[in-house]
This record gives sequence, structure tokens and C-alpha cells, in this order.
Amino acid sequence: MRVLVGRVSVQEIHRIFNYHGDKLLERNIRRYLGLHTSRVNTAIHETLCDPQKSDKFYFYNNGITVVCEKFDYNAFQKFDYKVQIKNMQVINGGQTCKTIQKTLNKRSLFPNMIGESAYVMIRIYQISYEEAVDKEYEKHYDFQSEAVRAGFGKSWQERDYNIIVAVADNIPNNVLEEDPKLLMWYDQAVTRMGD
Repeated sequence: MRVLVGRVSVQEIHRIFNYHGDKLLERNIRRYLGLHTSRVNTAIHETLCDPQKSDKFYFYNNGITVVCEKFDYNAFQKFDYKVQIKNMQVINGGQTCKTIQKTLNKRSLFPNMIGESAYVMIRIYQISYEEAVDKEYEKHYDFQSEAVRAGFGKSWQERDYNIIVAVADNIPNNVLEEDPKLLMWYDQAVTRMGD
């Protein structure tokens, strides 16, 4: 396994996602939650749109994790490596990537909206997806279930049933079905929304 950690401009993430689309997220366990249906995605959007904060985006965001068959770069360059990546899949940071894409797609409405110095951390692993999943699936699956459970619990306390339903509609069915507590919150949220 080879690893490269660095930073990439949000403009480059925007370009890559506009060119390759959602096929870069085929191996990502979570689906995009939307620009305004997730507090985190809304916060990402607002940070990118704020000229005082966008240049600090790198420090506010957890970054993007990519697995690929192979990557190459010229190590003799002093900075701004051009990295060639074969069969790239975003396995963590899909919400960040899609929110960057959606935000920058609105740039024509607000031409000076995004600072040129907005970057995000990227971790690139040269490892097959199957290898990565075999090694880390249980750990990440348990972590994501805990994260969803915490989000559902907070939304339940705030009586924000729309968020519970929106998130449940965007995660794989097995995540919901294998966790009785998540399923209970979802069923109750649907019932209460109908009242």
C-alpha cells in the first residue's frame, strides 16, 4: 500500500466531480444528503461562501479519503504536485465533495463567492477497494452506525423528524434494518410527520 497526503483546491474537486460525476462515490457507504437538508453540508456551503472563512476551509474540514488502483506524481516538483490517479473512489468525504460541487456550480450567480485559496485535505491510498474494505469495514461500519445513531438521537430530541427521514432515505437500507434503534426512530419520525 502507498499513501499520499496533501491538499487539493476546492476548484479542482469541483472540476473533477463535474467531469466524472457521482461514479466517484459508487463505493461510498452514504448517499449525498443535500445542500440544505444537512446542517454539516449547510455549514460547508456557508464557509465556502464566506470570503473571511473560505481560505481557512482546510482547517475546518476533516478532508477527503480516496482509494485507487494506482497514483503517480513527479516527486522532483517542489510544490503543487499534479497527481494522476487510476480508478479513484471517494470512500470518505463524499458529503464534502458534493457540497463543494453544488456550491461552486452556483458560482455564476456570485462570481466572487469562493476564495482562490480554499483547499481541502486529501488522503490517497493505493490499495484495492476490496482490500480496504476487508481491513476496515467493521471499524468504519460501526463508527458510521454510531454517527447516524447520534444524529438521529439529536434530531429526535429537537423534534426534527424531517432530518431523520431525509438521512434514512439516503443511507443503505441494511444500515437502518440492522439497527433496531435507528429503525424505531425512523418509523416514529414517519408516523409523527404524518400527524
